[in-house]
Amino acid sequence: MFDATQEEIEAAIQTVVTTIHHPVLQRAAAAGRDNIRRETPVLLALEDGTLAEGVVDLAFRETAEEFAGWTVVDFKTDQGFSGESARYIRQVKLYAEAVRAATALPSRGVILVI
Repeated sequence: MFDATQEEIEAAIQTVVTTIHHPVLQRAAAAGRDNIRRETPVLLALEDGTLAEGVVDLAFRETAEEFAGWTVVDFKTDQGFSGESARYIRQVKLYAEAVRAATALPSRGVILVI
């Protein structure tokens, strides 16, 4: 951002620091380079014959005892998240289903509001 105030700069720095220390992103980092996908296009044929398409912000493969499969992360930064949460939940569910269909592995979706 050009001409940002010192307060805006400090808020941006704090947001980045908080975000990279979030447990979901720590798990993604631990997954290793070969198990991470960023900004990945997905396409899913729905039961009614329509196609759903989008771009997955982040997906990473986990092999933990409690979950082995792909975790799909959708980042949201808008202030009005609560008013749009149902739409965003549907979106990340579709993304997770597209990843499951493409990989034949379990998947789950996470919305990370920052």
